[in-house]
Amino acid sequence: MIGDRIVVNKLAYDLKIPFTEISVASWSSPARGDIVTCWSPQNGDRLVKRVVAIPGDTIAMQGGRVLINGTPLQYEMTTAEESEMLPDRVFFTEDLKGVRHTVAHDPQKIALRDFGPVMLDDGKYFLMGDNRDNSADSRYFGFVDRSAICGQVVGLAFSLDHDNHYLPRGDRFLTALN
Repeated sequence: MIGDRIVVNKLAYDLKIPFTEISVASWSSPARGDIVTCWSPQNGDRLVKRVVAIPGDTIAMQGGRVLINGTPLQYEMTTAEESEMLPDRVFFTEDLKGVRHTVAHDPQKIALRDFGPVMLDDGKYFLMGDNRDNSADSRYFGFVDRSAICGQVVGLAFSLDHDNHYLPRGDRFLTALN
């Protein structure tokens, strides 16, 4: 949400020379379902996105439903706590090969809901936002190189409500993200 301040583990995957994308030691790779920070290949902005497909995967989207290696992900309609703040959205629980999380769709918005299939090369990741129809992600700017991934998001530190005099949202302090 706007006003969230996140905690990022910049050592989750590797050790980089400060202020560069140069990795000097690597011990892990981003996994499907991880929430990561990365540099946008489009304009260099820092983004927070979910890893949907990893190197070697084939990804496609049909009618807003993601398919990985030809298998559609499972979706269940749900009501999310965010629905009060985003009443125009429809919420689903998406099962990303074992990682269950909430995604939002805005049926009124024109968005890219069909593409592929495309196969990811070595070192390339397909990232998407959980607010699917309001997200600049790999559907628009393409695959993200492994070196552009900065770290893994581990949770929320705190949240301030910009629409309510920057008052803290107490229910969002020190919470895990899934």
